[in-house]
Amino acid sequence: MTAQNPQDWVTKAERDLELARDAFQLNKDYWDLICYHCQQATEKFFKAYLIHHQIVFPRTHDLELLLNLIAQKESLPPDFIQNALAINDYSVQVRYPGFPYEPSDTEAAEAIQIAERFRTFILSKI
Repeated sequence: MTAQNPQDWVTKAERDLELARDAFQLNKDYWDLICYHCQQATEKFFKAYLIHHQIVFPRTHDLELLLNLIAQKESLPPDFIQNALAINDYSVQVRYPGFPYEPSDTEAAEAIQIAERFRTFILSKI
């Protein structure tokens, strides 16, 4: 795997999303980790798109920034930024104690739906 190959980014993203789905099915209190992996999957799908289209991007976990770069090339549905913002904070903060709250099962289910929607969109474009 290499960082310059968009398909390698897709493979990693698919693994994050599959792990999130599997963990959700266990119905344990892993909602924070599920949300984290959904954010990570989305980030990697976005980066796969950017690499595929040879768009330079900074080293970041910020989904809004990455999506704004994609928006320079693609017409995006109006709610995409709102969806990206809904899972953006799961990139780092939720992994450590002290996050203002613990995500719920409902938020984990929503994070999976958001990641899947971004997956479908990105895979249709690369």
